[in-house]
Amino acid sequence: MIEKKVELTAKESTVQELEDLLKHVVEESLKEEGCEVFNLFKIKDTRTFVVMEKWSDNKFLEAHRLTPHYIKLKNSLDDITEGEKSSLEIIRL
Repeated sequence: MIEKKVELTAKESTVQELEDLLKHVVEESLKEEGCEVFNLFKIKDTRTFVVMEKWSDNKFLEAHRLTPHYIKLKNSLDDITEGEKSSLEIIRL
């Protein structure tokens, strides 16, 4: 089981663009084999979005990284986000 938490902060002028792109990624990712959870959150009163993912196996996460929706997001991040992009693999205790 692979669980991940990703945090992205939109540039002031691209909040809606990032939100729309992330919503599309969530919708498409939930259709993928091995995707158990793919939730999107926004931290209140900020431009920061949090994605929580759970994949049944690393091979499905690796396949996810080759999908058109993931590649589109990855290729857009430099233009629509600012600050550090945080991606953590979480281990359940």
